[in-house]
Amino acid sequence: MFAEISPSVVVISAGRDNSFGHPSAEMLQALADTKIFRTDRDGAVKMTETDRGLQVKTYRDYAFARADTLAGEWNNIRRLFTTW
Repeated sequence: MFAEISPSVVVISAGRDNSFGHPSAEMLQALADTKIFRTDRDGAVKMTETDRGLQVKTYRDYAFARADTLAGEWNNIRRLFTTW
């Protein structure tokens, strides 16, 4: 399915308990040999390329609050940028 690509690191952006079921089991199986960071588990993920390679920083302890409104989403975004 993904023979053309072979990433060493993947970031999957998905909300906790999302109604779409992302990421799918099929996608996770296809990426079985890849280091996976997921925003639903790891929180925010920051990747920086350095002279020594890729630096990945996660915020597992920083989880967005479940937002059912646009105002709630804006609060999450505000928290992200003030915490980062």
